[in-house]
Amino acid sequence: MNQINNYEDVQIFIERLIFKSPAAWREFIILYNPVITGVVRYYAPHLDADEIAQKVYEKCIKDECAFLRHFEGNSPLAFRSYLVKTTKFIVQDERKKFLRMQNSQTGEEHWEENFLSNEPTAEERIESQEITDTLQKAIMQLEFNQRQVVYFLLQGLTNREIAEILGCPLNTVLSWSRRAKMKLKEILETESILK
Repeated sequence: MNQINNYEDVQIFIERLIFKSPAAWREFIILYNPVITGVVRYYAPHLDADEIAQKVYEKCIKDECAFLRHFEGNSPLAFRSYLVKTTKFIVQDERKKFLRMQNSQTGEEHWEENFLSNEPTAEERIESQEITDTLQKAIMQLEFNQRQVVYFLLQGLTNREIAEILGCPLNTVLSWSRRAKMKLKEILETESILK
């Protein structure tokens, strides 16, 4: 299995998928099935992760691979992010269907609308923005290499993947990650975010 490292590799890989190369699709499943099922398990643990993954694959091949043709990113990380966002949308749709089915059995239609409301209250928006600002300030206090690791971790990458991207040993990334987490915990405890 070849590693997808740059823009050309991503575009060639997508082209191979579009032309229905069995080897490319095997590689796609090996590389991205853990990501897709991980997103499902995180956002909707009550749903069947393999069933949702199947829907993502169906979306990839639907309409002569239109989904893949519309990818405009320029890196393996951007392609991974593209798949994660799409998986989240599919998970949201499936959650809505699941809740509608449950509500039709219990007759609690209004509960679903309130539960699925995407609009946070004013207090939730303010609190969320304050936490986001504090977290961003805390991250900016980290050393550059620690900030890089935190950024990639927030994007859902593993330490091994981060080590490959940064071109450094896995133990170095683990060390930066551990130090970054300790420093963030210290900063956030001082800011009264964690206690």
